[in-house]
Amino acid sequence: MAHLLKRIAALLFGACFALSAQAITIVDTGQPTQTNGGYTLYSSQWLASEFNVTSAVNLTDVMGYMNFTGALRVAIYSDGGDLPGTKLYSATSTQSGTGWLGSSGLNWALTSGSYWVSFETDSGNGYMPYPSPIPLNQEAGYHPGAQGWYSADTLNLGVRIYGTAAVVPEPASWLMMVLGFGLGGVALRRAKARTPLAT
Repeated sequence: MAHLLKRIAALLFGACFALSAQAITIVDTGQPTQTNGGYTLYSSQWLASEFNVTSAVNLTDVMGYMNFTGALRVAIYSDGGDLPGTKLYSATSTQSGTGWLGSSGLNWALTSGSYWVSFETDSGNGYMPYPSPIPLNQEAGYHPGAQGWYSADTLNLGVRIYGTAAVVPEPASWLMMVLGFGLGGVALRRAKARTPLAT
């Protein structure tokens, strides 16, 4: 009985804080209108867009709209002014097809500020159509081993980024949690009081 009550208390505690994480859309430029062709994405050219975060978040999904086949790497960089700065996170997955491609199931923590999302490959190839209905402010290209990052603010790439934002539970949620712990404690004490002593 005591073991069961402890498990119930743990579930109540976990449920309360699981509800405090809300899924949010961080970036959604919409799908680009061009249907065939776009900016090349291959081992000699990567593409990036700047985005802003207004409060602390955990990125869970990072996607770009593209036609691509091969190993696609998505990366998050700090803001280096007009260009990406230091790489903070990256994930690589095998992709093939046309649509919103990228990585999911991420847990990349960011504080408020400006960042860059980059779509990169060392072995795949494809292209990212343009223009997106809601373009981001700044964009950039990259030539690995050559000139590095360069400004390309007219790319208008399609970008979608989703995540979760932790929120402070409302007073009613705190009250329910405290009452749950209190009732669990009372039940646990009664169960102990009824346990017979060993002879």
